[in-house]
Amino acid sequence: MTSHADLVAIGAGWAKRARSRGGPGSDIVLTEPGAGFGQESPDVIGWKLSGPDGGSVLIEAKASRSDFLADLKKPHRQGDGVGNWRYYLCPDDLLQPEECPDGWGLLYAGPRRRVRVVAGPHIDTHYSRRTQALRQWRFNADLEAERYLLVAWLRRVESPEATNRLIRLARQDAAVYGRAYEKERKTCQRVSDRFLRLQLAIEQAEAATPGIRDRIDQILARYDSGAKP
Repeated sequence: MTSHADLVAIGAGWAKRARSRGGPGSDIVLTEPGAGFGQESPDVIGWKLSGPDGGSVLIEAKASRSDFLADLKKPHRQGDGVGNWRYYLCPDDLLQPEECPDGWGLLYAGPRRRVRVVAGPHIDTHYSRRTQALRQWRFNADLEAERYLLVAWLRRVESPEATNRLIRLARQDAAVYGRAYEKERKTCQRVSDRFLRLQLAIEQAEAATPGIRDRIDQILARYDSGAKP
C-alpha cells in the first residue's frame, strides 16, 4: 500500500522531472514545508524560474478518499492559495478527474513509483500544445503566501550564505579529489597494461622454453622469502 509519505516523495520527484520527460521541471522543490501564510501547508510545491511554465506547481498527496474529501473543505481549495498549477496525486484510480476542483489536475502513482498525468497541462510534452494548456490551467497564485513559505524554509538554515560557502568548498574539494582519482586510475591502468604484457610474454616464453615457468616460480619464491636471487 502506498503511504502518504511515499506519495510526497514520488510527487517531489515528478515536480523535478524535466519538461521533455513530461514533468514541470521545477528548479526548487519543497516537501511539507509546514504551515505557511494563512495556514496553508502544501505537501509538495516547486518553482520553475522561467519559460512558459515559469511559476509554481502545487501537489497534494492523497492516500485515501477520506483524506481527499476532507481536503476539499479547506478554504484554499476554493481558488485562493499557492500554486499556479495544482494537482492531486493518488494511487491508481483512487480519484477521478471529474471529482477534482475546477482547474486542478490529477496524477496517478503507479508501480515502480511511476507518475502518470491523468488531467492537467503537463499531460502533453508537445511544446505549443503544452504552452497553450499552461495558460488555460493557470491559477493566480498567492505570491505573498509563497514568499512566506520560501522565507520560512530558509530560516531553518542558520545562515544561507554560510551554507552556500560550504557548498562551494565541498565542490572545490570534490574537484580536487576527482582529479586525484583520475590520476590514480590512469596509473592503475598503466600498471594493469604492463602486467598483461608481462603475462603474455611469460606465456610465450613458456611455450618456447619448457620448464621456464618453474624457474620463474622459484625466483619469485626467493623474493617473497627475502632471499637474494
